Amino acid sequence: MWVEEQKNGNFKFVEQYIDPNKKGRNKYRRISVTFDRKTNRTIKEAERLLAEKKAKKIAKLESGIAKEMTFGEVMKEWEKIWKTDVSLGSLKTWNKSIKSRILKEIDASRLITSFDEKEMSVLMEKMLYEEDFSNSLVAAVKSKLSAIFKHAYKHSYISKPLNFGLVDVKWKKSRASIEQKYLDDDELEKVLAFMYKRNKLVGLACELQVLTGLRIGELLALRKCDFTREDDGKYYLDINGTIVKREDGTIVRQNFTKTPDGMRKIVLNKRATEICMELPIYDGDYLFTNKSGKLILYNTISNSFVKCREATNIKKVLVTHTLRHTHVSKLAELGIPLQIISKRVGHHDAKTTSAIYLHVTKKAEDKYNDIISKL
Repeated sequence: MWVEEQKNGNFKFVEQYIDPNKKGRNKYRRISVTFDRKTNRTIKEAERLLAEKKAKKIAKLESGIAKEMTFGEVMKEWEKIWKTDVSLGSLKTWNKSIKSRILKEIDASRLITSFDEKEMSVLMEKMLYEEDFSNSLVAAVKSKLSAIFKHAYKHSYISKPLNFGLVDVKWKKSRASIEQKYLDDDELEKVLAFMYKRNKLVGLACELQVLTGLRIGELLALRKCDFTREDDGKYYLDINGTIVKREDGTIVRQNFTKTPDGMRKIVLNKRATEICMELPIYDGDYLFTNKSGKLILYNTISNSFVKCREATNIKKVLVTHTLRHTHVSKLAELGIPLQIISKRVGHHDAKTTSAIYLHVTKKAEDKYNDIISKL
């Protein structure tokens, strides 16, 4: 330890230590404390304080933690990077519900190093059963927390990653069974018949969604240039955008899909090709335009599903996504491998797609088991 007299008359007591993570001249670090006088008492007190500071600094360096950060600071830093490459829809959901919920559940001033997997498990189940939030909201919160803590580990704000695979959550039982999420042949026939009778353009949109498995935003974003015939003689749809609603209410085409896996090109069967050749019925760059040449609105299709539910009395989840799930079930019935189906519908890892696939293939297996047992 040495002492440096300051211009204001104070005395700075200085200690030097070695950073175990550095080499050469850069390995030396300084710490100091300042007193207004230099006496035997202040010298001893300075030695004690410097020893404590030195021990804390070295322990921190050896732990691999680069900087002491609060949860709020890490989330803000992660959010700034995440926002640069995310869809407007995902950003809207984050701002509207997920971000505020996280900040209500977690004290932003807590050090990022103070969390563990057990606490996260308790938090998730508290949200599910004490606060009665849905599986989907809690799963979204869990996903974003996982991303925030991955960012913290990547930048050495925590010494070891929080393993969200170990965050054990007892999820609520789904209110709708897997069979409720897709239509069988008779139900599909009723739905399409109703849609065509109500509005031809809506009918074409619904049938094309069943034949392609597109998300409704991807379907509405299709332009004439996205329908192509390739060198193999087959017709394809290039899925490269989605329709989103901004916070100010305006409808725009976003030139990328909900996820990177959504950017894809899919082959069309004969009927899907015929539909695309028939579109647009009215003039416009988009396939689904109304009489005014403007893009058909999602609400037009959504309202048709409400009326369809009333008219057909189908006791299943009846929304646009049901048609996407129906496409998955049709491919599963044909015996197409799950990874091919996932690629076609633009999923990297989707629980519902996997569940429908396994459910349909299990039904087929049970059917053949019954036949075999009669031999």
